[in-house]
Amino acid sequence: MRTNMLSELVKDFMSEYGITKEAAENAVELFFDALYDQIKASPELEKAVQAAFMGALQRAFIAGEAWATDVLRASMAKVQEQAQAS
Repeated sequence: MRTNMLSELVKDFMSEYGITKEAAENAVELFFDALYDQIKASPELEKAVQAAFMGALQRAFIAGEAWATDVLRASMAKVQEQAQAS
């Protein structure tokens, strides 16, 4: 697994702009909020992001990553619950 992406992004903001850790954390949060809004606003982009996520999740599962197994197991349980509720 790669290093903590959020920590690295915060460090990048601190280094690039010479700001405090708190300011950088707020900037990163704002960045992800904006990114999320853009993804939700575009059905094509949302589908592409979902497909990329699922591909990465499947590769992690095949590689034996425990976290991927947990995510897939929880996703399947949620789908099953939704199917039973219908």
